Amino acid sequence: MLNQILLIDDDPINNFLNEKIIQMAGVAQETKTFTTVEDAIHHLDWWCVLERKKCPELILLDISMPSLDGFDFIQIFQKLKFKKDDTHIAILSSSQDERDIRKVQSMGIDHYLVKPLKEKALCELIDKIAHKGDAAMSA
Repeated sequence: MLNQILLIDDDPINNFLNEKIIQMAGVAQETKTFTTVEDAIHHLDWWCVLERKKCPELILLDISMPSLDGFDFIQIFQKLKFKKDDTHIAILSSSQDERDIRKVQSMGIDHYLVKPLKEKALCELIDKIAHKGDAAMSA
């Protein structure tokens, strides 16, 4: 079970539904939701840098948002001054455009889920993340 998952999507209804799916799956102790990239970055900067708390293990990120989008979030996140080794970003988007998928991959993001979030896909993603961590620990 993960300590914390962050949901970043400009649609509060999507955040509400995704939070319920996460709760039903029982995969995280805590879920935090944000409707803007700015609020999510502010939270991470405060929580992980200033407070030195354990950062979320998983960030579910929409690509298409007003103002700053998911691509902007990734660029800002990569510049934040805290240990990110245990934090994984997964795109959760309605876009199935190959250009979006390639762009995300070129930014170092390996996980791409298509909306709506399904419990099975979420559990498979968390298993991948857990096994990747196990492999890194045994190396």
